Amino acid sequence: MTTKTLIEKLEPEVGALTFGMFSRVSRNSMGLTQQEMANLLGVAKGTLCYIEKGRQLVSVELAKKIAKAAQLSGLV
Repeated sequence: MTTKTLIEKLEPEVGALTFGMFSRVSRNSMGLTQQEMANLLGVAKGTLCYIEKGRQLVSVELAKKIAKAAQLSGLV
């Protein structure tokens, strides 16, 4: 799935897509808990929680890891 396709599907339902929301929706679509996704990304569960809530900025490197874990084309 491309990022554009994902955004087109989600925005009508949830409004403007933030990176945190994107991260949470991607994780949920893979059936992963926050702890499982955090382990996959090599970050603390609390860090992932803050990212998903929009309380923490994401480095380019971590954004790439999240996109790769979500198997999104065009981002990695």
